[in-house]
Amino acid sequence: MRGFDTGHTTLLRAPGAIRLPSQPLPPPAETAPAREGRRLYVIDGVRLLAALLVAVHHYTGTDRLDRAGNPVWDRPVSEIMPTVFHFSAYGWIGVEIFFVISGFVICMSCWSRTPRQFFVSRVIRLYPAYWFAVVFTTAVVVALPGVWERLRMRDVLLNLTMLQSGSASPHVDGVHWTLWTELRFYLLFLVVVAMGLTYRRVVVFCCVWGTAAMLAPISELRLMILIVNPVAAWFFIAGLVLYLMYRFGQDLLLWGMLTMSWLMAQVELGRRIESVIAVFLVLSWLVHRCVERPATLPLKRGLDTSFARLRNATRA
Repeated sequence: MRGFDTGHTTLLRAPGAIRLPSQPLPPPAETAPAREGRRLYVIDGVRLLAALLVAVHHYTGTDRLDRAGNPVWDRPVSEIMPTVFHFSAYGWIGVEIFFVISGFVICMSCWSRTPRQFFVSRVIRLYPAYWFAVVFTTAVVVALPGVWERLRMRDVLLNLTMLQSGSASPHVDGVHWTLWTELRFYLLFLVVVAMGLTYRRVVVFCCVWGTAAMLAPISELRLMILIVNPVAAWFFIAGLVLYLMYRFGQDLLLWGMLTMSWLMAQVELGRRIESVIAVFLVLSWLVHRCVERPATLPLKRGLDTSFARLRNATRA
């Protein structure tokens, strides 16, 4: 029996028989199904839930409405519907859910697209409805004076650009602040789109952005904080990672990135919610004793496998 190298595998030849070469298995990322053209109804459902949470919060859960003489209920909403207020007071979390969805959907919709296509899709997706909202809200404020603060016409016109936050100008409607956050995410992600989206590049982008988001608050550099947006970065990163899981499958690296996003995001969420510190101390000890110590060896093996997969993913 003798063999010779073909550059990929070895053909073994024996008298009267030939063993055909087996094809080398490509990295998992290369064989992942594209899953393009499918309507993800679960995303629509979560988006609807997030929208309802935000809407209910604005009508029954804000501090402004829990005051006597408020413009909606006249009486504190906690007196009128205490049970609803107890839950709707946390409806603001729907905004963060929207940011996670945005990370997922933007990554999905931009795969295999050019920067021009990305820009056009964002413009036609956002601006028509936004322009209508600005005009409609302004008309209502003019028709019903005293309900909401009326802006000067130059501020209204500036709002049509969606860039009023960058000019430190007021919003026609306060809820439009989320669009400024979205725009900054689009500009950052446009860099990766221009390079061409691949599994590896999105992973690296998430890691670099996450690192910058950790450093920005202590840097006290206003420009860095503006660009990196540490308050919302981790929600978008979570969405990007979830899409990588959906498209390419799960591995320990992606789960680690998702866990890091949650851990960092809960710091921001925790600033808005009072906690009982003793519970977290006990929980921390239990996590160390029951999770951290037993998981050390499997974690090391899993990370080694994940980075080997990342090394081999030359294209997606």
